[in-house]
Amino acid sequence: MSDRPVAATSTQPTAMESGATGEVPRRIFISYKREVEPDEQIALQIFQTLNQHHQVFIDQTMTVGTRWAEQIETD
Repeated sequence: MSDRPVAATSTQPTAMESGATGEVPRRIFISYKREVEPDEQIALQIFQTLNQHHQVFIDQTMTVGTRWAEQIETD
């Protein structure tokens, strides 16, 4: 197992995003293999698109061994 850091990024939908379109915001988790192309590039593009109307969690800086479920729930 590697001790290299990995990242976690999440965002909360804004008031406009959560109601203006009539769309119900969803909580989405994106899992991908870091530092591998095209995986990382595609995952980030999906994150940017979905993040416009949903609460999206994507791992980019979490330390190996972090309790994923707990981290996702707090973000």
